[in-house]
Amino acid sequence: DVFTFAGIELCSCTVAATFGVTSLSLGGFAPWNAYAYTWWTWWLGDFTGVLIVTPLLLTFSQRPWARWEPRRLAEAGLVLALLLISSQIVFGEQFQVGVAHAPLEFVLIPFLIWMAFRFGQPGVVLSILIVSGMSIWGTLHGFGPFRRDTRNESLMLLQAFLGIVTVTGLVVAAAILERRRAEEALRTSERRLTGALDVRARKRSSAIPRTRSWAGPWTCSSLRASSTPIVSTSATSRPVPWPPGAWASGGRCSVAAKMGRSSPPRPRSPG
Repeated sequence: DVFTFAGIELCSCTVAATFGVTSLSLGGFAPWNAYAYTWWTWWLGDFTGVLIVTPLLLTFSQRPWARWEPRRLAEAGLVLALLLISSQIVFGEQFQVGVAHAPLEFVLIPFLIWMAFRFGQPGVVLSILIVSGMSIWGTLHGFGPFRRDTRNESLMLLQAFLGIVTVTGLVVAAAILERRRAEEALRTSERRLTGALDVRARKRSSAIPRTRSWAGPWTCSSLRASSTPIVSTSATSRPVPWPPGAWASGGRCSVAAKMGRSSPPRPRSPG
């Protein structure tokens, strides 16, 4: 989305600069020999202005800070305060750095990245707003690393810096947002898959017929009431197989499930 927005803005600003500078040259307000320089100045100013102001208006219209917790608000205030102090150091007159025009504009980038990681696009546009205000004021008053012999050249360098920093911050914020959305979609898919597996497991368990335990219906009363002898005392008759888990001994029957054994007890040897 960021690159799409930048591409649309690039085309629109190109058309606007072309028509504007051509109209000025045809009307005699700008010399034709300075057409390229005037066109570049027009285009760069439009591009940087739209790139900074449009995300700011779109973000502030949604009031994202209303959903932030007090702890996050305190963190955002701390980072913005540090960014304001750093901007004052680089572009202000209170410190020797700004007066000496030291090229230290890169010290502002870590704060922009911090705001992008922690607060996304709202943090980036707030940071760019502070940096833009401080840098424009300092450059117009002759301070900061972008001061040159002419004001127009100084402002063109400053606009190029702001455009690059703004695009970088917005791209980082968009990448972090996409990653968070992908993680949330993955967690949602995992929850749905887990729920579907649980439902399928319950359906399969309910479809399996319930069977009795291995001791089953072989209880003492059922063995006594049965008309089929379990053990025959006749020497000529064959023994009937034992039902699973039960045996007879001395006219009594037992269930192995209750005794914790799976076979009849062996008789002890005398002595």
